[in-house]
Amino acid sequence: MHSRILVVWILLQSALFISTSGFLLTSPYDLCAYLTGITCPRYIGGTLCASNQVTYSNECEFSKAICSDRTITLVHFGPCDHERIDQDLILNVTCTDILGMNCTTYKGGNEICASDGQNYLNDCHFEKARCFYRDLYLRHYGACIH
Repeated sequence: MHSRILVVWILLQSALFISTSGFLLTSPYDLCAYLTGITCPRYIGGTLCASNQVTYSNECEFSKAICSDRTITLVHFGPCDHERIDQDLILNVTCTDILGMNCTTYKGGNEICASDGQNYLNDCHFEKARCFYRDLYLRHYGACIH
């Protein structure tokens, strides 16, 4: 299933396409015109959560949505969990700023014991780690006791 989504995405992003029927599609618009004639309910497959916070019932519906709005991307397979998407979007914006910070000169915060059992010198170091490990959370302030 992952490979089919990747193929659809690549086809939509490319300038030259060949459909499964074998005829040449010379632009993304040709592929989208082809997709409009497809009945999506006949395609099986799991749900997909997109960056527009819409859960699509299958890859066909998701592909048609991309034709309408090329900024839509796949967030994950399965239904959207709106609370998680909102948190992920906020964290993405925050990480853009935090990753550029020099945490050694950061004056705020106390030492943090995180869910991974690691000690982080301050909030800055902890938040940088969260950019890479999204499930990381604060256990308590102060050093972890091992």
